[in-house]
Amino acid sequence: MGLLHTVKKYIHPVTSLVLGRASVVEGVLKNGNRPFRCLFIGNSDFTNYISQRTFAENPGVLRHWRTWIPSVDKLLAHPPADVDICIALLPDRYDVKIDNIHSFKGKQFVVQRIDLSGTIEDVKNRFHKTKRQTSKNILVKSGLTYRISNDLEDFDRFYRSMFLPLIRGKYADLASIESFEEMKRFFLQGFLLLVSHGDKVVSGALCIVKGDRLCFRRSGVLDADEKYIKMGAQNALYLFNIMHAKSLGLKFVDAMMSDAMMNDGVYRAKLEWGATAYPDEESDSSVYYFIPRYSEKVVDFFELNPVIVHGTENRLTGIVGSPKIDEAAEKELCNQYKAPGIENLLVMTSGIGELRNIPLETT
Repeated sequence: MGLLHTVKKYIHPVTSLVLGRASVVEGVLKNGNRPFRCLFIGNSDFTNYISQRTFAENPGVLRHWRTWIPSVDKLLAHPPADVDICIALLPDRYDVKIDNIHSFKGKQFVVQRIDLSGTIEDVKNRFHKTKRQTSKNILVKSGLTYRISNDLEDFDRFYRSMFLPLIRGKYADLASIESFEEMKRFFLQGFLLLVSHGDKVVSGALCIVKGDRLCFRRSGVLDADEKYIKMGAQNALYLFNIMHAKSLGLKFVDAMMSDAMMNDGVYRAKLEWGATAYPDEESDSSVYYFIPRYSEKVVDFFELNPVIVHGTENRLTGIVGSPKIDEAAEKELCNQYKAPGIENLLVMTSGIGELRNIPLETT
């Protein structure tokens, strides 16, 4: 088994460039009773992530096969009948082949960074009002404090008692879990920020300083216990990382990557701490959305999944579905999705054959 695992580990990066999983799935949309059929292409758990967001129950797999990626443009130009949307996660090297047939293109993730310019009060003023109050409560009422550690015993406790329980509790089978040794390599380059309540460490963050930014790489809460989360242990990691980075004279806290969905919980949480979204420039693959025909079902899909894609000059654009678009609906969408780094919204709605462009003022 060890030899087989090693062989698979080394040949997978090569085979994934030319062979991809393809599947046609069908289920009922969460926001209605309409059946929805999707063609997924790609070697990623991205399919499961989208499916869980989209379908009321586990969708049925109508067909599953391996596709030859160098000729994937032919499949996408002529998808199976009755497919409502095609979503493909593909290596960027094939972009030129499908550049003229995709509807939207983005990345699986966006990068979010918190600007530390100005005083610490200036930084706090860029928080959402709820996080400003949260910060005040942490500093005045919670009794939470922090310290920096380079102790390997602390790292062992962090990994096994904080990181693993939190990620398994949140993502369950979708969790892509780094091994102890993989994370240890990052720890040896950086440090832990540990949050304590009294003499008990209740949460921690694995951090690395790179140039002018503190990278808030991984986090954990003791036993993933809800009582510590309610106490503020998870929020305190953001606040204390910001304060510590500011004390070091750094310019940013890099909150790392979030799924490129404007209603994703992790994305929204970082946004409330004042984070700005940036394109993921390190990934060598992209997500392509192909819409064979616009319909109310497609509008419903993008209402459930308001995706972040790349617009003009690689700037970030939001794609969102809306049952109707009038002045009141436009204002509501702006209030809901306005965020630093998102330049505009493209809104699709029933009965309109073109997308409505809504510029976003984020300053």
